[in-house]
Amino acid sequence: MSEIVLNVEGMMCEGCEGSITNVVKKIPKVVNVTANHAEKKVTCTGDGFDINLIKEAITKAGFDIKE
Repeated sequence: MSEIVLNVEGMMCEGCEGSITNVVKKIPKVVNVTANHAEKKVTCTGDGFDINLIKEAITKAGFDIKE
């Protein structure tokens, strides 16, 4: 199982966390997603997921990823 942590700008509340969690959970091989607006972080765990699909889903949901 692998884990990634992304710095995500634009999350202001629990509703934003839910929006990100919902879109990322739909990505194949993602097992768990935790979004934290206070820390501006999204943590994803899974086995063999495509990080580019995760980034694309977060961006399409209206948030910015800072690397």
